[in-house]
Amino acid sequence: MSKVTRFIVPATTLTALLALVLTLAPGFAVAAPAPSPSQGPLLSELSQFTTIQGAAAAMTKTAVIVSLLFVWIIVAVVVTLFAGREVRYSSVEVRASALYCFALGLVAFTSFVITAIVFSYLVPYIVGVPLLAALAVFAILTKVYGMISIFHAAGSIVAGSRTRSQLERRRWFRGDLA
Repeated sequence: MSKVTRFIVPATTLTALLALVLTLAPGFAVAAPAPSPSQGPLLSELSQFTTIQGAAAAMTKTAVIVSLLFVWIIVAVVVTLFAGREVRYSSVEVRASALYCFALGLVAFTSFVITAIVFSYLVPYIVGVPLLAALAVFAILTKVYGMISIFHAAGSIVAGSRTRSQLERRRWFRGDLA
């Protein structure tokens, strides 16, 4: 395993994990009946587990969240392994001019929406269906790539730039704990 791969795979996994936790964090709020004044906030949150249906619903929701987390991590690792240099270049660009990248992202999002509207007009002619499917795949890959670049930039800002020798001394960061 090369030095680059030993660094990229754990860093990408941690980045994807952070992105997914931040993305799915609002999903942990469960719609429960309004707590009575006698119940504390903890008791009202635990009241959903008092029935079999509530416990099954909580387990199903947790399984869905963990499955999505696993899929996002796999996709993030694959994208980073295929385009590691481009992710680093995008991360540097985000750190250098964040407002420009934000404006470019808004333009890209607007163009995706307009293109989807135009392709949806082609659906009755059958040619719009594969075009919409291709656009959806491209939009998802663009979203994943953007998330990886943004979190890579944020990680670089938080961790700071280090020399190669400093990184090699930090065994936990390279994934060499064994």
